Amino acid sequence: MVNLRIRLFFSTLCSALILVACSPPLQSATFRGDLQHTGLYATAPLTSFHSVKWQFKAGGGVRSSPVLANGLVYFGSDDGTLYAVDQANGELDWQFKTGKKITATPATEKGVLYFVSGDGNLYALNALDGHKKWAFATGGEGTWDVWDLYQSSPAVSGGKVYFGSGDSYVYAVDALNGKLVWRYKTNEENQTRTLPPVHSSPAVLDGVVYVGGYCGDFYALDAASGKLVWKYATGMPVQSSPMISGGLVYFGGRDAALHALDVKSGVEKWQYESPESSWMPSSPAIWNGTLYVGSSDALTLYAMNAQTGEVKWKVTTYGRSFSSPAVAGGVVYYGDASGLDGKVGHLFAVDALTGKQLWTFDVPADVLSSPVVQNGVVYFTSTDGSLYALW
Repeated sequence: MVNLRIRLFFSTLCSALILVACSPPLQSATFRGDLQHTGLYATAPLTSFHSVKWQFKAGGGVRSSPVLANGLVYFGSDDGTLYAVDQANGELDWQFKTGKKITATPATEKGVLYFVSGDGNLYALNALDGHKKWAFATGGEGTWDVWDLYQSSPAVSGGKVYFGSGDSYVYAVDALNGKLVWRYKTNEENQTRTLPPVHSSPAVLDGVVYVGGYCGDFYALDAASGKLVWKYATGMPVQSSPMISGGLVYFGGRDAALHALDVKSGVEKWQYESPESSWMPSSPAIWNGTLYVGSSDALTLYAMNAQTGEVKWKVTTYGRSFSSPAVAGGVVYYGDASGLDGKVGHLFAVDALTGKQLWTFDVPADVLSSPVVQNGVVYFTSTDGSLYALW
């Protein structure tokens, strides 16, 4: 009997080991493709639009950008639900309901999905089945004004989850157990105002967290301790999320400028001021030394020299572009909203070298999300409540 039990034990153990060995490795994914938010995807582009591969309808409008991992597409919705959709056919795999809107983009690492909700919580779910692991409560979420469209999207690095909140803090939370590691208070110089949110999404590089706040300041914080490394003042809300490349960190804001700062010192390398005095809420993407960034009232997508800020070319959009561009195989993809052509929103594909339009896809609502490209398929969401897969 004892020998039988031993044989059964080892048989079960071997079966479990074989299952683990045969299972595909769990994938990581984050806002704009990587922790530096480059928006660059090393994959085949979609140079010619053929058709809608599939379309999934959520229960509310969508501003959250999709992320792809483990054969699933993850995104949040204004109906307070985090959705996981089969990447191959667009069918619902699982969903998780929270208390309020989810306008942040989720991140997944080591089989765990992290995202922020308008109910003031950072959630950690099993990325494969949606079961809740833990939730961390901040001081609360909220919006600054009607143009404050997104919550902060988390960045997972070194066992910590970094994100901003409507309570004006930047947080670092233990990725395993959801315990607070540190928090940093923005807007320390002016405590009389209504608390300005931190809805910029942190970027991480070499042990430093970079993030902007609606207080008008941009911060570099030590990733381990949360101590201030340096701070840069713009005077107006920093709505854009940072992008890091080539020793510089780039971001835009409501001061109608795109800023390029040295990552080590915070010293300004260059600044591009919009001639139209337009907000720069879009976050730049980079490819071959060129930045690509949208604008609001200027109705323009810019291509700039990443080292000097010199404009190489620019193209007119039909509406404001809060969407942050993505680049794959020499093609730039981006969305717009509130179109002036009689339609509401569009997804554009343009040649990265010249700005020549390759194709456009019309959507009966705003495109506020940042596209993701994989193997010749473009994934994006819209305020019509849809997640689209185009090929």
